[in-house]
Amino acid sequence: MKTKLHLLLGSFIIVAIGLISLNQTLFAQSDEEDYLPVKAINIDIGTGANGLSAGIGFRYSFASLTVGLAGFATDIPNYSTQPPVGLIFTPNQPLPSGYSEKTYSGIIVTFDAGFHLDYFYPYTFFANVGFFTQQDSVLAEEVSSGQKYSYKVENSSGMTFGGGANYQVSDYIALGLGVHNKRGVYGQFIYTW
Repeated sequence: MKTKLHLLLGSFIIVAIGLISLNQTLFAQSDEEDYLPVKAINIDIGTGANGLSAGIGFRYSFASLTVGLAGFATDIPNYSTQPPVGLIFTPNQPLPSGYSEKTYSGIIVTFDAGFHLDYFYPYTFFANVGFFTQQDSVLAEEVSSGQKYSYKVENSSGMTFGGGANYQVSDYIALGLGVHNKRGVYGQFIYTW
């Protein structure tokens, strides 16, 4: 786990330094007096393999932070919280004969740092990298009848990434489209000032 975290932090730092350098190089070519940092609040709504998703974020200059949720409004079938008489399902033990595991995605929380390139106004391109944490429900399904029972919960975490583009519709409003490995394809509404 520590190795994954070190790899994630190292990758994040390298990407951040590269994008900061690129952004500073591009803006160094323009008049310093004309440059005012962009400030924005964005709302994301989307869908993907993990169900519906939403996010909210804040941008200052070329960097942003976004918190997102995915996996709500997913379909988990009806199941019983009590196993059949005479059986006990223990999470750290394999299921008895005649039962199989079925995993259903639960809520996924994402934290992303974004890097924005405003060089092609009115278009802005962005890339993001971050972290997710997820909790899935694992049900025990009786193979012969299809009846499902509560079995265990699995937690996981890892790296997120994505990207997209925005179009500045007016002085204060921008619309965007993005893709994210956990939140799927999403649309953005952005208020800038």
